[in-house]
Amino acid sequence: MSNFTRSGRRAKIWQSITNLSCCSIDLMTKQTKSMKAFVFIMLFAFSTVSVFAQQSARSTFFNRCLADAPPGPSESDVANLYLNQCNGIPAEVIKTPHITGNDCDWRVEYTYDVKCGPFEEQIKIVYTGGDLTAPQLNDGAELPTGGSELNLCYSAIPEGPSISDISALYLDNCSDVFVTKSGSPEGNDCNWTVTYKYTISDACGNMAADLDITYSGGDSEAPVFNKDMQLPTGETGLNLCFSDKSQGPTVEDIAAMFEDNCGSVIVTKEEYSKGSDCKWMAQYTYTIKDNCDNYAEPIVISYNGGDSEAPVLAGVPADITVDCADLVPEPDFKNVTATDNCTDKLEITVTDNPTQLDPCVGGVIIRTYAVQDDCGHSDSETQTITVLPTPEAIVTTPEFPESLSCVEAGYYTAADATYSNGVAQGACSVSGSIVADVDYQFTECGGTIVVNYEGTDSCDRPLSAGPFVINVDPAPMAEFEEVENMTVSCEEAASIEAGLLSYSNNGGEGCLIEGQVEGQLSGSYTECGGTLEIDWSYTDDCDRTITAKKTITVLPAPAAEFEEVENMEITCEEANAFEPGSLSYTNGGTGVCEISGSVPGELSGSYD
Repeated sequence: MSNFTRSGRRAKIWQSITNLSCCSIDLMTKQTKSMKAFVFIMLFAFSTVSVFAQQSARSTFFNRCLADAPPGPSESDVANLYLNQCNGIPAEVIKTPHITGNDCDWRVEYTYDVKCGPFEEQIKIVYTGGDLTAPQLNDGAELPTGGSELNLCYSAIPEGPSISDISALYLDNCSDVFVTKSGSPEGNDCNWTVTYKYTISDACGNMAADLDITYSGGDSEAPVFNKDMQLPTGETGLNLCFSDKSQGPTVEDIAAMFEDNCGSVIVTKEEYSKGSDCKWMAQYTYTIKDNCDNYAEPIVISYNGGDSEAPVLAGVPADITVDCADLVPEPDFKNVTATDNCTDKLEITVTDNPTQLDPCVGGVIIRTYAVQDDCGHSDSETQTITVLPTPEAIVTTPEFPESLSCVEAGYYTAADATYSNGVAQGACSVSGSIVADVDYQFTECGGTIVVNYEGTDSCDRPLSAGPFVINVDPAPMAEFEEVENMTVSCEEAASIEAGLLSYSNNGGEGCLIEGQVEGQLSGSYTECGGTLEIDWSYTDDCDRTITAKKTITVLPAPAAEFEEVENMEITCEEANAFEPGSLSYTNGGTGVCEISGSVPGELSGSYD
């Protein structure tokens, strides 16, 4: 077989070409029409004989892939057809292919340019075709099947073969095999079904027969006990009341001990119980199944018990110590409570031993709180109350001044003190008053007043307070009578005497300081004046000194005066002998106040 007639490796039929054509080119001036017709007939015959060797039928379309399109006659095949025209010399042939389309629809055109010497001719051969064959099941390949009555949950429904799995079972002559998958499950965990449909085609849309795979099933398996869990058992001799009897595991607890292959575990619980707080029994039956009513073996758990626990007292007061029998508190039924694990109807009883004490002496009371429940179980607690003797009274004294004046001290009296133990009334109340004991220890120079209180309370216990010391201030210092400075004439100064000066503090009885003291005269004066002073000084029994001073200003003595002179007339002659003479003067004073004497005159003037 020549290259002109070879077929593709997967083609099943050979087809001759009926649309072969050739045409002359512009350089065919030396070619005859008869020759051109001969070549065309030979090429057609060549092609037809080769095709008939494979199949007698002829068509205008090749059912083959583009890669298997006919290659057309070779250049040498065409050249051999022109040996006569070229005088036995092979012609020069140029073959030019022109291919369009794809595996599904293609067209191949071969152009042959033939030349030998002056001879030239162009021939065209055209082939058309495409893939018309669907994918085929591979030799030995087995199509998968589904399943029924599968013990699988809805979530575990088989997904069926994948697209790639089905695609691998088929082979196509031209392209890859294309598979689509459709179908989704219907139903639930208890009953479900699914059909997967696979469509098989090639790239050119050639379809093989559809493939359907069906699965069906549902959950048929009961819940299974988890081997890592421990199955609960009942209990006996439980210290519980009837209302608090063990309730057994919850349905959730039991459900958590089982596993189901598909859904949740459903547990129901039934109870049977009887008895009282003192003795009871309880039995619980658990039914276990899944959502599809697949049942596991039931579980039965039993319990029994009764109250073996005594009631409990709470809030019993702590041991206390009180100051007096009147302060012993009443039993505390408000804060003392009793609780029991089974009942709240409890009665608390209280007893005191002894029941009475001497308030002045005190003592110890043992108070017992007790309670008992319906099953004969009891509890008790004691409180020790230590009663002190009646509280001692506290003496309250009046407020005392820190100090008093001498006069105030003479009239001072101290108020009574009071005493009380702070208990307002009752056997423990102790109160009263104590008269003050006052000791006056002061003079006009001061001292103290001392106050003390002594007595006993109603329990014959001594009471005392003090001493409280009040300071008595010294009596005020005496003061001299007021003195005034004075001015005297020189003559009067001679008669000045110091004299007595009185003093007094105007104090009351026991505080009076008064008397007189002689003054001391000092100073000096002359006819020109001067100053005299009188000083008085007194020191009392408290060693306090008072002084007074009087200043006397002595005025200068009166100025002296000349004896009276009279004007006179003398003669000229007398004037010549006239002499001024002496003139006497005096102030009329005496003693140191006297100013007297005479002075010579001085003559002046003129006459003629």
